[in-house]
Amino acid sequence: MPLRDAGTVTILPEPDGGACQSRDLKIFHAAYSMTHSTERTSILTLEFLRPGFFREVCFITSAAAGKYQTAICLDSAYRQYTLHLQRLNYPATITDSSSRVRTMASPDVPKTCKVILADTIAKNLLAEVKETLSSIQASGDRKPCLAAFLANDDPHAVKYAEWSKKTCEENGFQFDLRKGDKEGLEEEIMGANEDNAVDGIIVYYPIFPGNPTHDRYIQETVSLTKDVEGLCHKHLYNMYHNVRFLDPPTNLKKSILPCTPLAVVKILEYLQIYNSILPYGNRLFGKTITVINRSEVNGRPLAALLANDGATVYSVDITGVQVFTRGQGIKQPRHQVHEKEGWGLKEALPISDVIIGGVPAESYKVPTELIRDGAVCINFSSFRNFDGPAIKEKAAIYVPSVGKVTIAVLLRNIVRLVANRDSGRENSQAQARSEAFIEG
Repeated sequence: MPLRDAGTVTILPEPDGGACQSRDLKIFHAAYSMTHSTERTSILTLEFLRPGFFREVCFITSAAAGKYQTAICLDSAYRQYTLHLQRLNYPATITDSSSRVRTMASPDVPKTCKVILADTIAKNLLAEVKETLSSIQASGDRKPCLAAFLANDDPHAVKYAEWSKKTCEENGFQFDLRKGDKEGLEEEIMGANEDNAVDGIIVYYPIFPGNPTHDRYIQETVSLTKDVEGLCHKHLYNMYHNVRFLDPPTNLKKSILPCTPLAVVKILEYLQIYNSILPYGNRLFGKTITVINRSEVNGRPLAALLANDGATVYSVDITGVQVFTRGQGIKQPRHQVHEKEGWGLKEALPISDVIIGGVPAESYKVPTELIRDGAVCINFSSFRNFDGPAIKEKAAIYVPSVGKVTIAVLLRNIVRLVANRDSGRENSQAQARSEAFIEG
């Protein structure tokens, strides 16, 4: 759990000129503690404003009384100091043989929040996409073609299409935007399914606002071999059941994951929330994540992906909270889901290492006061779910949007579709196709 500022004390030298120099000492404490018998062990971090001093000490406090006992610490010069902290946060005093101490009011300590833009993360993914595409294509192969169907006037869909076109053309892909009437959309998609010049198909939703069942029908119209969004039932089934390949036991054709959920996963990998020391499938072990959105397109798939990687995920929507986990033991083949009766954001946010907002409403804001200091906050909604200035005072890392990462993942999925299509071809690219994005 994160440390929060609990005040500042100043150590003053004795009037007779003792060896102890005057210096400020910032005091932090951890909100999280481990209970043992009737006492509670907490970690107090001591950080001198001047560099080079001892930083951390453990001591005991009575859980019942709520008061800390005396703690002994040393600085880098091995001078001993005695710390008396009467409450969890303040006041505090420090004494030693050569100094007297004055307690100061806690100054405003500026928070440190790193804002990470999607463009920064997308650049790395696009470089990987171009390299992989080059390895699986033979000399003279045409550029992969993405057919994009736009049958609505949603400004966010239009912007997404514009970004997709620009990114495709900059990275060696063809982008074929097909605008049309929603009533003729099914027939148009069926034609693209049969067109050998089309490698991937994307449809910008919603097509039928207020009728998600009809939109779901359109999703199933897209051919499995060209479903760049990973929304066909087979792809979704594999994702929820943690099945990686479409063609077991041969295992040459990899399943496609939905773009936005996979984009969030790639962002978490970039931020090193995934622990690369652990094996694949368990690299989020010990992490608690809240996802505010449980749509079938984004929120629920994302919760499943994160849980399959070892996280405890609180999935929140207007109906309540569900917890997604790996279940008992670390070898569960797929995630488990349970209702958290009586839970809401008030219970989920304060214990979350990562908070992911995806509410498609301009008026919605994640309650900043419930977010613990040092959390990682990611927004995948078209709207800003976090209060920008306020969240920068709380979060350690803030990613305000994921759109450009989503488009990079879209191109990544196209390359995977091309590799799947030609996976049986015996040529010098065969091994490259089987190993395309082998890590997931």
